[in-house]
Amino acid sequence: QYIYDSANSQNFELQESEQTRIILKILLYAGIIIRDPQIVQAAASEVQQNEINQKS
Repeated sequence: QYIYDSANSQNFELQESEQTRIILKILLYAGIIIRDPQIVQAAASEVQQNEINQKS
């Protein structure tokens, strides 16, 4: 069982290009498997659109 330890926790920043991959790996590690490819595709598409908007 995991117990949150605020004294030893750490925030981190993700590059836009890595967000989808990292989030999916965290969910997989936590035991959450996204079986619907449309959800994964929609998330990847949104990340890609955000990257395009940031470059504009």
